Amino acid sequence: RLIPNDYQGCYVIFVDGCQNVIIEGKGCIYGDKYTHKGDNGQWGHGINIYNSKNFSIRNLSVKDCWGDCIYVGENSESILIDNCCLDNGRRQGVSVTSANHVQISNTIITNIAGSDPQYGIDIEPNEGDTVDNVIINNVQCLNCVGGITSWKSKNARIGKIKISNCIIKGTTAKRAVVLELAEEIEMKDCVVYSGENDAINATRVDKLTLKDNKIISTNESPLNIIKCGRSVTRNNTINKKIAMFFIIHDLLECYINSEIITTGNRIINIRLFRYNIKLRCSIQITYISHLHIET
Repeated sequence: RLIPNDYQGCYVIFVDGCQNVIIEGKGCIYGDKYTHKGDNGQWGHGINIYNSKNFSIRNLSVKDCWGDCIYVGENSESILIDNCCLDNGRRQGVSVTSANHVQISNTIITNIAGSDPQYGIDIEPNEGDTVDNVIINNVQCLNCVGGITSWKSKNARIGKIKISNCIIKGTTAKRAVVLELAEEIEMKDCVVYSGENDAINATRVDKLTLKDNKIISTNESPLNIIKCGRSVTRNNTINKKIAMFFIIHDLLECYINSEIITTGNRIINIRLFRYNIKLRCSIQITYISHLHIET
């Protein structure tokens, strides 16, 4: 347990330049979110990993951190976060800012709130850094401000991200899942509950694949794909009670196959703005009174 302090950045476990390390057990790491003596800073992390390789965190709970529950940066490689419970971090559940081959699996992230961005998982390389080959599988982000997000700073790079079998529920951010500025993102077999807000917003992804996802939302535009390169959506289910806008904007190439939109929709709008090169649509829609397609 972290001793309460007024430092802007302070870590319960700090690892720098280590290889072949495992941190595991049934214990819990506690930060000082509620007992912190200062008002500034957002870097009070539970576990901070720098410049390390073949590093595993398993079967742990990390709670109440002034910053992130787990932070991975400084050219780390082959990092595994598995079967962990990350609760009540002030900034993020997990931040990945400079790393290659990171896997986050079988983990529950809850109640992330207090200092922006406030997402369960944040893939966000700093200026000049790279994050590549990230796998997020069987992760639940529950009652966090946001679910999963990717973003990069100037001259940074995001390579491949694969997200599968995840549940995002109870978010309050304008966008539950934000997929931005990456070379390649695949999201499949996930369930996103977004309430009145956007469920998935994908922007400026060179190669985007969304397949076999389920979206439950009352928002007018729960799924937005904007300024992406090659986009493939397949067998996604969008459940709404009132209206659905599936918005595609400024795409180079887009394939929409077997989108299924069900459960008593009264109005469905599918808007396609300024697409070019190729567009294929095969859409099954039930229980509607109006369909409008803009091109």
